[in-house]
Amino acid sequence: MARSQMDTTGQPHDYEKCLAECFPKSQKIYWLEFGNQYGDLSARVKSTLDKTNDVYKMLKSGDNPGETSSKPYKPSYLMKRYAKNNTKNGKLAYGNEKKQIKLEILQQLPDVSYTDKRAHFYDDERIKMPEDKEDKYLFARALLGLADHYEFRDIEYVVDKPKFMRNLTIDISSDEIKRFKSPLTFKAFPDEAKAYIIPNEISKDMYSKPFTFQAINRELETSITNNNGQPIKPITVKTPCENNFSLIGLLDAFIDDVQKGEYVISESGSEITIHSKEHKE
Repeated sequence: MARSQMDTTGQPHDYEKCLAECFPKSQKIYWLEFGNQYGDLSARVKSTLDKTNDVYKMLKSGDNPGETSSKPYKPSYLMKRYAKNNTKNGKLAYGNEKKQIKLEILQQLPDVSYTDKRAHFYDDERIKMPEDKEDKYLFARALLGLADHYEFRDIEYVVDKPKFMRNLTIDISSDEIKRFKSPLTFKAFPDEAKAYIIPNEISKDMYSKPFTFQAINRELETSITNNNGQPIKPITVKTPCENNFSLIGLLDAFIDDVQKGEYVISESGSEITIHSKEHKE
């Protein structure tokens, strides 16, 4: 987090210019404006960081409060872009890695009743997906920062009565890639009610790389077995190829759809506007 400061002439810093100098390889700089913020510095800091995190979460992961919550599920913009938005632009649509986990791993769990309430998102006949199963799903989320595992919450088990819920851990691994931090750098300025987003170059090593997803018991550090006592088969999903992912393109489309009201970041009514500026050396 950064604090608002004056330069040697007593004038406010030109943050866009400063950030462009600090990140000379960035093609663009984006910034978020959060409207009126109230309270003392501590409250403004919390508000700025929370809203900045909301933008990153909705861009990459979406909002999934769980099956037992009354709050609706909201898919990430990345998910929408690779599914329906691609078809709208005349391109093939792709499912994401979590969809494949639900179809091919969760269905193998013993004594589980699991139904994906959002299956229609991919079953829409207007969506044209690749015929080759291997190419139907993409791990695009990894290109915005790699996690080492997923937690699936509120999975309904029917072996006991009454029914009860459990969480499931899916381990994420690769023989080639051990870690990859987000290529997006965020700089927050609570005094200005702003946060800047600087997109950094993604290593070519991250493209078209296979990742393995496996259901595990975190406490025992063992794989989970199916009804036949056999380990649940892991799945492999690749990241997009370099020609099928543009970080700048993703951010530009995100801004455009937010500004047109086609994608809403927050349902709380808090004002968040997004802008961009090209970086010219």
